Amino acid sequence: MTNSASQIAVKLLESYASSEDFTQHLDRQPLPSTAEIVRVIDVLQELMFPGFFGTQGLSGERLLLHVTTQLSWLQESLSEQIRRGCAHAHKIEEPCAVTDKEASEIAATFLSKLPQIREILATDVDAAYIGDPAAMSKDEVVSSYPSLFAVMTYRLAHELNKLKVPLVP
Repeated sequence: MTNSASQIAVKLLESYASSEDFTQHLDRQPLPSTAEIVRVIDVLQELMFPGFFGTQGLSGERLLLHVTTQLSWLQESLSEQIRRGCAHAHKIEEPCAVTDKEASEIAATFLSKLPQIREILATDVDAAYIGDPAAMSKDEVVSSYPSLFAVMTYRLAHELNKLKVPLVP
């Protein structure tokens, strides 16, 4: 099996070398990390619907500290993912189109929109509850409706799009 694996590996490496191959992204600036964006969405969901997702049972000073910590982490993580996305959208082989400072400013602007997005999401919860005669409560809508997760993700992505952030998976 080892010999076979080696032969397959050689053939794969040969296919990677194709100059017209758009199915590999080797020796270039890193792309935004899908896994990191999933973590970002998880934290954003926790901030949009506290107590339903993520850490539970927080109040008062502990809640303030937790939210502040989450926002600090989001600032750092989003800045890096925005920088990577902008660098890739600019030109794969050229220097980054957005500086670290600019990416950080974009992330900060996005995060400043979270209270307004949360207000809009509250109307989405109302609409889903009113529009579904089978819904037993708004808590049920928040905690178990995949459509609300999709709408939340869209609303967050739309804010990034308005800030001209490309390619954040």
